[in-house]
Amino acid sequence: MNDERIRMAGCLFWTERDGEKYVLLSLPGIPGPFFPAGYYSVPSGLMNEGEDEKDAAMRIGFEKTGVLDNKSKARLLWCSSDEGLYYPVYSLKVSPSVKESRFSKWFALDGELEDVSALARMQIRLLCSESGELGKAV
Repeated sequence: MNDERIRMAGCLFWTERDGEKYVLLSLPGIPGPFFPAGYYSVPSGLMNEGEDEKDAAMRIGFEKTGVLDNKSKARLLWCSSDEGLYYPVYSLKVSPSVKESRFSKWFALDGELEDVSALARMQIRLLCSESGELGKAV
């Protein structure tokens, strides 16, 4: 069966510093309906043809944030799969020493998320509620 869906992948990086929990989000390369201009979102992009989805998530995460980490620790957080789109998002805890880049920014989970896209806020809520890693709702 030929899969005609758009294939995207993303990786939600998170960490803890001084008892606070943070997520690393990026500005979208090309704004669209799910990734509005000026709003930060989960680092995401298109998968290459034949590329493994976890490999794609880590590659895209690196391209958007500069974070290069052990993909074996990444776990599937969420996946949208419908007639037009296949979009898995992985979560990965990274070192608190990871720095922001020109296009990425750390957001405290107990802080304001007004500059964060609605889709990213939903994915962050999933990370907090289902993973047990963060253990609190946003």
